[in-house]
Amino acid sequence: MTNTESNSIKNYIDMAKTGHCPLFFSEWLDGPLQSSQALTYRSAKKNVGEVFSKLSKHRSIERKKTMVESFSDQERAEFIQSFFKLVERDILQDLKTLH
Repeated sequence: MTNTESNSIKNYIDMAKTGHCPLFFSEWLDGPLQSSQALTYRSAKKNVGEVFSKLSKHRSIERKKTMVESFSDQERAEFIQSFFKLVERDILQDLKTLH
């Protein structure tokens, strides 16, 4: 993962922490986030990194969203779960620094 991809992921994570998820339609978030599949941080980070390396080829958010839309339902669900696992970890890291 390049430094630019890493910065891009961080920017999207920061937006998601405030409730803004421009890569996802709201109806996509209903199913994957309700499942109770255990997901490790390492596998989530790998999955998100792979997807963002593909997304980095597109400049506009609309094209990136279209690419995510082209994923199969399972691929999209895995990506959404993985992405929010990274968001959750980032929030928990912020809480640790507050104490």
